[in-house]
Amino acid sequence: MLNADDVWIIDFQSRCIQYDVDEYVMCIVDFKDIHLMQSTGMNDKNGVEIFDGDIVKVEVPNTAMSGIYGVRQFRSGAWRIDRRTDGRELWLTVEDAEVIGNIYENKELTDNLWWLDDKNLLGK
Repeated sequence: MLNADDVWIIDFQSRCIQYDVDEYVMCIVDFKDIHLMQSTGMNDKNGVEIFDGDIVKVEVPNTAMSGIYGVRQFRSGAWRIDRRTDGRELWLTVEDAEVIGNIYENKELTDNLWWLDDKNLLGK
C-alpha cells in the first residue's frame, strides 16, 4: 500500500504509476494492479487513517457491536461499517474501531462482508 506522497508519476497514457521504493529505486505498477482507496477523513482508536475498503475490528464490551466490519461509502454519502448481520455509520463507533487490513490485501478477513459479493471483488 502506498501513500500519495510516495507516488512520483501517474502516467495515464501508459496506464501506470511510478513510485519511489527507496532513494535510488523506482518501481512501475500497471493500472490493472492498483486500487485507489479514498480516505474517510477519520482515524481509528490508534490514530490510523481509515479508508474506503479498510477492514476494522470494533470492540465495544457487552454489546453485539463487537466484530469485524468493512468500511464503505453508503449511497447517501455517509461512511459506513457493514457486515452480513448489521451495520452502522462509521462516526458512531470510530473511537472503538481499529484498522486490521483492507479488502484488497486481506481477503481472508472478508467472509462476513455481504456487500463485496455485489462488487465481485473477491473473485468468487
